[in-house]
Amino acid sequence: MAKNCQYAEKCIIFEKGIPESDQPKYLIHNIFCTRGYKGWEACKRYKMYEMNIEPLDDIFPGNDEPVETIAKKS
Repeated sequence: MAKNCQYAEKCIIFEKGIPESDQPKYLIHNIFCTRGYKGWEACKRYKMYEMNIEPLDDIFPGNDEPVETIAKKS
């Protein structure tokens, strides 16, 4: 079993999945949350937490914008 992201307990996406998405929560977990460093490095929320920036609830792990642009909105 893979280890969860260190921020999983406070991440709304980990807890609830992506609202209004066809992707089930377990798939999001597999891609970003429990895949280890490879998944975490792909997650914009993880990167924001690493920069000590609390991501807004509507920031999705696979967001296409650079973290710096996303951070300006938070």
